Amino acid sequence: MSNNNLVPGTTTRVTSTYKSDDSATGGRINPATGKSWGSEDRCVAKADYSVEDATKACLDNGLGFGGSFPWENGKMSFTEMAAAQSWQISPSLDKIQAVMNEVGAKKTVLSIYFRQPYVLDDASGLKGAGAIVAGFGVSNTALLDVLSGKVLATGAAFKPQGKLPSALANNSAGHCRQPAGRSGLSGEGHAVSVRLRVDLLSGPPQ
Repeated sequence: MSNNNLVPGTTTRVTSTYKSDDSATGGRINPATGKSWGSEDRCVAKADYSVEDATKACLDNGLGFGGSFPWENGKMSFTEMAAAQSWQISPSLDKIQAVMNEVGAKKTVLSIYFRQPYVLDDASGLKGAGAIVAGFGVSNTALLDVLSGKVLATGAAFKPQGKLPSALANNSAGHCRQPAGRSGLSGEGHAVSVRLRVDLLSGPPQ
């Protein structure tokens, strides 16, 4: 049994290669603006900065503020992230799929760390898991205590408390078009493929 959460994120090994004034990274064209992704950095738009600042290194080199390559920001589905350069899924999507195939999808409990919205796309096969748990930074110990129904010192079994209705868009474009602060929208770009009643996970009382 694995107690590892599925953690999607970015890999600094790759994003550290980004440079605003490099034609291969920051020099790539943003289709939304027609300008390069690094066009507003001080090392590129020197005329927009003071003489002193214009001589300094690029602010966004290495993407020190975090995140994926800017042209991969909209890749929110697990299949897209698995194929992207700067996204990283741990354990990898192919390993998760291999486990689900070996033990059976319906016998798999999938715990996903929802640090941001994701798309559980059909191609990934993740929606076929027997149970999907959305975590928000809970420890593996607390997670397993809840899922296994740990018996407390009092002899009572600890049970999850509270319900959180949650809606996930069925495609990456839905996330990009959805207004901030609104969830569960329906219609073009907002069709909901998964509705979850997510147990709020916390450790047993001390």
